[in-house]
Amino acid sequence: MPIEHVGTDVGELTPETLKAFLALPPLPGEREIRPARIRRQREWIAAREFYSVRWATVLDKRTGTIHRCNGQHTAVGTLSNLDGLKFPTKRDGSPLSMSIERWEVDNIEDEGLKVFDCFDSSVSARSITDRMSMAKAGFPDVKRLKPGFLVAVTAIIEEHNKGQASYNPCDARYRGEVMLPDPKVRKFALWLAQFESCDNRRFIKLKKPMSACYGWWLKNAPAAEEFWTAVFYESDPDDTSASRMLAAELVAALVKVKKGDKLRLAAIRAQKRFEQERGRPASPAPQPAQATP
Repeated sequence: MPIEHVGTDVGELTPETLKAFLALPPLPGEREIRPARIRRQREWIAAREFYSVRWATVLDKRTGTIHRCNGQHTAVGTLSNLDGLKFPTKRDGSPLSMSIERWEVDNIEDEGLKVFDCFDSSVSARSITDRMSMAKAGFPDVKRLKPGFLVAVTAIIEEHNKGQASYNPCDARYRGEVMLPDPKVRKFALWLAQFESCDNRRFIKLKKPMSACYGWWLKNAPAAEEFWTAVFYESDPDDTSASRMLAAELVAALVKVKKGDKLRLAAIRAQKRFEQERGRPASPAPQPAQATP
């Protein structure tokens, strides 16, 4: 069996058992720690309302390595850094209960992402962003990128793909697993990541016009990168340039909702004008759909 639950060990939560659990290597793709969850768990400990932990391990039968694959917030984020709080116990001072589910997989590289779904409850289920954290772990070139940013990038690519003849819908939950293996997707994400720190970083969330960016980038990356860099930074000194005009439309769209398709067409028109102004061969303009007789 690719994934198998082989049992559950029940014991006592002590500093020693915590240390032993933390000594295990984490399963690649464990979600990033959320400060809000850490604050909440610290409040439970302070109020003596922290009652038990439920962790998990997975054995990679191919390598023989046992990974910890649950407890990222309780073990790593909270209990290993109590910062003045007392280690949680029952009210009489005896240890809290601890359970560790044991799982086995044939190959962690193939089945690792699926393991998380096996023990997530509806309360702590992995979000789309959590899932992206797991997916990007397998690709060192994009590992430093924020999962939320990659969710936005894959939404752009999904929007672009809708216009392709071979389009197959991809659920947002699985886009990281489906799209990140494509080197072109990762290269586009790495280029786009530079704008995460600029004033117009919210343009990235406008998937309709950004899908036009991606489509052009696939055909002519140097031209697309030159133009969209000018859009994000509003760096062209000519206020009437194609890049400045599009930037103004996108800024307005962020303030007042504008239909995405109109923004996509605005982006295409601006890109076409930019090509013409620079003397590059212009890409064919989108043709309106013809009515069927």
